[in-house]
Amino acid sequence: MTLIRLIKKAFRKFGIEIMRSDSVPESVWSHLLELLRTTEVSVLFDVGANEGQFAATLREIGYGGRIISFEPASQPFAILSKKAHDDPLWEVHQLGLSDLEGSAEINVFAESVFASLLEPTAFGSARFTGLEKAGRESIRLTTLNRFIESRTDLRNVPYFLKMDTQGLDVQVFRGAGERLEDCRALLSELSVLPIYHGMPTYEEALKVYRNAGFSVTGLFALARQTDLAVIEMDCTMVRATGHAASH
Repeated sequence: MTLIRLIKKAFRKFGIEIMRSDSVPESVWSHLLELLRTTEVSVLFDVGANEGQFAATLREIGYGGRIISFEPASQPFAILSKKAHDDPLWEVHQLGLSDLEGSAEINVFAESVFASLLEPTAFGSARFTGLEKAGRESIRLTTLNRFIESRTDLRNVPYFLKMDTQGLDVQVFRGAGERLEDCRALLSELSVLPIYHGMPTYEEALKVYRNAGFSVTGLFALARQTDLAVIEMDCTMVRATGHAASH
C-alpha cells in the first residue's frame, strides 16, 4: 500500500476524505469569480438582495467591482443598507424589479429570504419552515431597462445580472428590454419542484434565457429532498459568442 493510500485510510477513520484538488467539485462562488473576470463586466446588478448576503460574500472572496443591489421589503433593506454603508462601490435601492412598473403587495414570511409577490405552494410551506406568512407590504416596482435609462453612468455598460426573486426571475430578465444587449452573464435561481404558485419551471426559464442568446455555464443545487431530488438550483449563463440580444 502506498503512503498516500495509508494517509487516506487513516483520515477516513475520522470521517475525512482526502481528494485530489482537480477532482473537487467547483463551487458556485469560484465559478462566479471566473465569470466576472472573463466577461469583464463593469457592474453587477444584485436583484433580490435581501440582507446583502450575496454581495457581502462576493466581497469576502475577492470581488472588488461595482455592485447595485435591489431589495423591496423594508426590514431586509434596512440591514442591506447598513452592510453597504461604508462600501463606496456598493449602491442599494429599495425597489423591486419586474417587467412592469408600479406598485405591488409582497408576501412577507417568517424568514425574510422567502419574501415574494407569489403565494407559496402546499409543498413549499411543508418543506421550508420559514415560509409561514407574517404579512404583506406595499412595494415599488420598476424595470431594469427603465432604471438603466435613467442613469447616464449605466447606459451601454456591460453588466452581470444576478436574480434571486423567489419565482419572478424571468419577469426581471424580460424587464431589461433593450438594455439586455449589455448583459454579458447572469445568475438565476431555477425551480425543479416549485415552492410558489405561478413560478416558471426550470425548463421554461431556461428556454427564455436561451432564446435571448445565453448558454449555461454551471448548475448548482441549492436545496434537495431527503432522497436527494433537487428542489431548486442556481444557474449561471453567459451570452453566446456572436449572439446579440433580440428585441
